[in-house]
Amino acid sequence: MPANKSTVLNGDTTQVIIDYDIVIQRKPVYYLLTFILPCFMITTISIVGVFSPFNDVGDREEKVTMGLTTLLTMTLVLTLIADKMPKSSEGLSLLGTYVLLQIVIAAVTTLISVVIMYQSRSWAFGKPNYFGNGDGFDIFARAKSGRTAILKEIQFTFHHVIERLYEKCEEKNLRKSDEQRLVNSLFSDYNKNLRPVLETADVVNVILSPALFSIVGTDEALESITIVVWLNMVCFTWYMRWTDSFLQWNSTEFGGLNELLIPVSKIWYPDITVSNMIDVEMPISDEKNYAIINDKGAIHISVSQILTMQCSFHIIMFPFDIQNCTLEAASWMFYPDKVDVSYSNNIDMTAFHPNSEWDLISIFARKSMDFSEHHKVTWGSVYYDIIIQRKPIYYLLTFVLPCFMITTISIVGIFAPFNDLGDREEKVTMGLTTLLPMTVIFTFIADEMPKSSEGLPLLGIYISLQIGIASLTSLSAVMIMHLSRQWNFGKPVPAWISTVMQLKLQEHNSPLKEVKTADDFKEHYTQQERLVKKIFENYNKKVRPTADTADVINVTLNPALYSIVRTDEVAESITIVQYFRMTWKDAFLTWELNEFGGMEQLYIPISEIWYPDLTVVNTINIKEPISEERNFAFINYDGIVSAEINQILTMHCVFDITMFPFDIQNCTMAVISWGYNENRLNIFVTIPTDTYLYKNSSEWDLISMTARKAKDEYEFETAFVYVHYDILIQRKPIYYLLTFVLPSFIITTIGIIGIFAPFNDLGYREEKVPMGLTTLLTMIVVLTLIADKMPKSSVGLPLLGNALQLLNPSYRSN
Repeated sequence: MPANKSTVLNGDTTQVIIDYDIVIQRKPVYYLLTFILPCFMITTISIVGVFSPFNDVGDREEKVTMGLTTLLTMTLVLTLIADKMPKSSEGLSLLGTYVLLQIVIAAVTTLISVVIMYQSRSWAFGKPNYFGNGDGFDIFARAKSGRTAILKEIQFTFHHVIERLYEKCEEKNLRKSDEQRLVNSLFSDYNKNLRPVLETADVVNVILSPALFSIVGTDEALESITIVVWLNMVCFTWYMRWTDSFLQWNSTEFGGLNELLIPVSKIWYPDITVSNMIDVEMPISDEKNYAIINDKGAIHISVSQILTMQCSFHIIMFPFDIQNCTLEAASWMFYPDKVDVSYSNNIDMTAFHPNSEWDLISIFARKSMDFSEHHKVTWGSVYYDIIIQRKPIYYLLTFVLPCFMITTISIVGIFAPFNDLGDREEKVTMGLTTLLPMTVIFTFIADEMPKSSEGLPLLGIYISLQIGIASLTSLSAVMIMHLSRQWNFGKPVPAWISTVMQLKLQEHNSPLKEVKTADDFKEHYTQQERLVKKIFENYNKKVRPTADTADVINVTLNPALYSIVRTDEVAESITIVQYFRMTWKDAFLTWELNEFGGMEQLYIPISEIWYPDLTVVNTINIKEPISEERNFAFINYDGIVSAEINQILTMHCVFDITMFPFDIQNCTMAVISWGYNENRLNIFVTIPTDTYLYKNSSEWDLISMTARKAKDEYEFETAFVYVHYDILIQRKPIYYLLTFVLPSFIITTIGIIGIFAPFNDLGYREEKVPMGLTTLLTMIVVLTLIADKMPKSSVGLPLLGNALQLLNPSYRSN
């Protein structure tokens, strides 16, 4: 585990980074026994079977089916391997390359089998040998294929910051006593819960400058992206830098000390939050992270975050797509007149680590001031547009190439001019066998994509086209057999059969202040500090804040739904992001305006005050990205308190899948006070509920969110108040129509036409049985994939599942 040391210039400071290269080696025996040995045996048997010197027509035609079955098996194995590998632009892994080579061998042997049947038929009718003097097949037999495999050693580098170094000052004779005296002087009366301004009307200006470290991964199905960023902030105006008016000093009074290092947990710092985040991890806690403070009060901190945020993926051009994932940063509680957030033009990319699936094209910053007509306030946000482009090589080798080879073999085999009955009847089975792997691959791709109403991605369209080609060739084989039978009885061939339709794919390309500081440090209390000291002098946050014990606290509840992150029909759960808003009156947090210079409002961390214990009772999991210490409550002089809690909530939701994928679901969120009955705490709801901030989902449409109130009474106690929020959502069906219904309809139609075609020969009638079984196998695979996504309900199959069963000719025949 070797170590490397490097330095990174971060603003005015230099950070030391130590990289530990952890080199590991995989034990290959599991993969040798699970993948390589079975693939080798299957391919060997296929080659032996194809090149065995059989002369009967039935033996020769069986070789084609053998080859296509081998191709199907290898393609499924390759898909399973690819599903576990990173989507790297380096190409396939060594194991994937081996399986792909087996696919090529199977394809070549199958093609040779078709050529052999065609040539033997030509000899049987006295036609000349198109391969010269009979040496053509010797050339095929002596052909050698090989490929030199190069296995690159993969190194996983784990980076973390060990410690922050800074220059204490140009002179090296600092005495520890000066630093200690300075800390005692600055923090003796310092309150980290107050905005660091000398006047209430002053604005704290914050500059953001994120440094993108890496793209951890993307989840197209959940429409999320995970990144690692270093957020830097500067106060005045993530590295964050600002001026704290209470943390200034005269350096000459402290031995020339002009810079100080203090834990972030000890000072006030801006509550900058990513509004569209789903999850966030802080590898370095506030207690372990340090802020650099100079004698002018300018503060600089760096906050490391592993951030998962929402990102709407537009997958029309997949896998040649370019995505724009926007990071929205803003102060959680303060309006721009209190904390003004801006951005630096310099975005640090020096420490960025490339991703195996995505190329980072650019990052752009922009600021927006939006006035909300609904809330009558102005919001200030900084947006970072992260433009990324997918590396397509993985998908080309894993999906496009195998599909192309299978379809090509199928077309060559079906349109080869064979005259024997067995040769012609084999074509139908060949076509249906081709449809099965195409449908399976198509389902694998669809499972990784968001259930968007935009339509199929480019790769999905390509495979759908391959399915269409295979369907047309199978239908052509059925028609050829039928017309051949008519021709044998003297009936003419229709003129329209000679028409050739050509399909062509078009490649679409997406266009693609000046810092305000106090001149003189004020050592006396500000009005804000005096107010906080007075009202919290005897305050107890564990006591219900009423003047009389018999009084009831009335809480107004107004949750704002921000987004639907995901639904899990199998687990019967829904995950949402919401802003849980509450308003109530605290009789102990009131003051007279004239005693405190007319100050009307105060911001205090909710961890310092009493607040209602409202709980979602049907929750499965809940995350609050902003801790109580970092979340602020808005307190008015008359005791009215407003709090807003950011919640990522997973709750139970019973899905009625009878009409899937045209279903409408009602997910109910039940809210109750956990400890107080209605005589102590009563809940009021805001009507209508707030959906102003809601971000649209790619799979679901939000129809409505309504509130209703109920009581739960007990024999020995008074009633508890419940508030139920009914979230009514409707599924967008286009994804399932294109992914399941259309391919199933095409396959079943081909099967029905082939089974009910009026053929009289024994060979034609016998061919109907494997045709029906192949169709049945495809339908069972598709039905299993659908059932895997549905809850194990006693209601029965969903509408789509019933449709698949009804479309199955074998099912109907029973």
